[in-house]
Amino acid sequence: MLPCPKCSYDNELGRIFCHQCGQKLDLDAIKPPSRGGKSLRPKDKQAVAKRIRHVIELLLLAGFLYLFFVMLQVTTEPAMPTIQESTLADKKWLSLERLVGKRQAGSIELTPAEASALLANMRVDSANMKWGLVPDRIWMKFAAGSVEVNVLATFRLGGVLEKKLWLTYSGAPKVEGGQFAFEPTGGTFGRLRWPLPLVKAVGFHRRLFGIVFGRFTIQKDTLSQLSQIDVRPDLAILQYQPH
Repeated sequence: MLPCPKCSYDNELGRIFCHQCGQKLDLDAIKPPSRGGKSLRPKDKQAVAKRIRHVIELLLLAGFLYLFFVMLQVTTEPAMPTIQESTLADKKWLSLERLVGKRQAGSIELTPAEASALLANMRVDSANMKWGLVPDRIWMKFAAGSVEVNVLATFRLGGVLEKKLWLTYSGAPKVEGGQFAFEPTGGTFGRLRWPLPLVKAVGFHRRLFGIVFGRFTIQKDTLSQLSQIDVRPDLAILQYQPH
């Protein structure tokens, strides 16, 4: 510090004239902290802490923006089911309904393309839907013991905004106590994969896909009559055994 020879005010280093009275300072009379001068270290520490806080805030903002960007990514749509796949899928499903109706033991086998064709034939009438998520495409992928349901939807905000979004919901289909159930194993929003505890805790995927598949009541009733659902990477076997 630089003490003023006139009023004894401690001036900051670098000043030529006293901040309080305007007297010219004696640069040879620098007053160190050991002689009662004010230490600049607390200010230095505060400045460093402030810089660190700003860096952390910037990193958090960058992380949030990155996650938001990843969630908005959309996958490439698979090819639409062919007429042959759609026809074969319908025939297989009708044969399963006949087995259940006549209480005859039997099974059907569905490929991912045929299962997707069944979903494609049950499109949502979205012409008058102006708000919220409107499903455009639904398709399935199989893995050992689990099914991944993909939904490509348009988020509509009146006539102001429309944005394509892609969500997946993975789970193990099964029949317990005469009821079809879908035990979740994971989910994604865009290309951001949600851990299973988060999927279960938030419940966003369960509610959304519940709305999407809420109209499939007849199909769910048929699935609830099955004795076993065996999912493999390239095939799903739906077995019916009357009790």
